Amino acid sequence: MVSGGLMSYFSHPKEGLSFGIGLALWMTVPAAILLLLTYMREPKNVSPTGLSGADDLSFSEISYELSRRRMSTAPL
Repeated sequence: MVSGGLMSYFSHPKEGLSFGIGLALWMTVPAAILLLLTYMREPKNVSPTGLSGADDLSFSEISYELSRRRMSTAPL
């Protein structure tokens, strides 16, 4: 909306269109910079605490949990 509003101030439509497209493309630069900064601030060598995924559970524990959940939803 901002880009479209600013495009209306140009006297020639071609100039307004090129300005609007350029502005829309340049507005991604701050987002890319913020993404890069958050990636750089992310801790890299932190050991996981607690459950970190399916590797922590054995096959029998997963089977038990799946069967337990199925039993509660089965109609009587």
